[in-house]
Amino acid sequence: VEDWEVTADKITFYIRHGVYWTGQSVNPGVMESSRPYTAYDTAYSLNHYMDRHPPLSNLDGAPGWIESIYAEDEYTCVIDTNYYTANWKWLIATGWGNIQYAEEVVEAGASDWNNLVDTGPFMLREYVSGSAFTYDRNPNYWDTTTINGVTYDIPFIDELVLAIIPDESTQIAALRTGKLDIMGGFLSPVSLRYEDTLRATCPDLSIERAPGDWCHLLTFNILNSEIVSDKNIRRALTIATDRETIATAAWVAGDVHS
Repeated sequence: VEDWEVTADKITFYIRHGVYWTGQSVNPGVMESSRPYTAYDTAYSLNHYMDRHPPLSNLDGAPGWIESIYAEDEYTCVIDTNYYTANWKWLIATGWGNIQYAEEVVEAGASDWNNLVDTGPFMLREYVSGSAFTYDRNPNYWDTTTINGVTYDIPFIDELVLAIIPDESTQIAALRTGKLDIMGGFLSPVSLRYEDTLRATCPDLSIERAPGDWCHLLTFNILNSEIVSDKNIRRALTIATDRETIATAAWVAGDVHS
């Protein structure tokens, strides 16, 4: 979207003009040709998630929150709400609920990767189960980037391969030998335990640390335990627990908050 407005009884999304479904899929004929992405696609996808039982997204995370979802016009999608929730953006845009599917893809079978049609910078060319996803550059992608005052079409690369490597040691070996150009982030986080050896053995490898958006909690089940329902016992356990040692043993490093 280009912009949005939020009130106590509605969320209005203004859809970006110039975004297109590529019309390309591995299985031919899913979509007849390229067409614009519109508010009708937004409403269709959100309603598709809401109509599933159990729902496949976080949209129903606030009970009774959403009244209806519809396209007011070609580039305006409206979510009527029964009350305001500060979590609206998280409920709409996280989990599976932020993936947009064309109606044609759902009708063809969205669970089959070969039926997928994209609006993004890459188009799926091939999916080999247990091996890799291979994507081609979308020549009609809407976005650009500016470098040193010069505007460029993106993406810069013509082919993107996402290798499926379940074994962690094999992942690291592929990174060391240059078979992978990038690893980490949401693709496949690299354990900090490898940082020192990667720096020592791969001096040309660019390594950057970035804070994640996940946290791990140590909590007390006070509902089913007479022991920890005692506040003084919980305080004693909290003081005695060496959280730094737990974090180091489990994740090598990381911020610890009490």
